[in-house]
Amino acid sequence: MGLDKNRFENLAEFGGELICSICMDIFDEAYMLTTCGHTFCKICIETWIEERRNCLNCLLNVGYYRELVAAPVPLKNIMSKLCIHCDYEEMGCEVV
Repeated sequence: MGLDKNRFENLAEFGGELICSICMDIFDEAYMLTTCGHTFCKICIETWIEERRNCLNCLLNVGYYRELVAAPVPLKNIMSKLCIHCDYEEMGCEVV
């Protein structure tokens, strides 16, 4: 499962490019399918492949976990620019 979109302050700047199409949240440990280049949360795509053996976005066949790699550096760089609110925001913490 990804990271809750409501915790991010500047998400609108990045459009929907950082959203996992399986859980519909922000990538948590983003991984890419080498067969098609689509990116998902690691746990989401591992579970998906186990059950369905294809890419959710393009339906291309995916055979094995070896077709999963960590997201490319440019995507990681974009994600590092996200401003996330503290886990304790509901308790009054204002740290971003």
